[in-house]
Amino acid sequence: MKTKTWKIQIPLFEERERTPLVDKLIELLKEQNRRMDILTDEIKRLKDLKTKPKLKPSKLKDSEK
Repeated sequence: MKTKTWKIQIPLFEERERTPLVDKLIELLKEQNRRMDILTDEIKRLKDLKTKPKLKPSKLKDSEK
């Protein structure tokens, strides 16, 4: 079953176009995307559909030290 992607595409802005308001709005969009991912996974879990796998962080950087 194919699901629709509701992610908000965040446009790139040049540095001179970025104001504190633009930065705040970009952060809000990123937070909304993150919350939509969480809610989408929760809906899939409740419907017994496959969710994204939960991956552990890589330990590669720790072993390089």
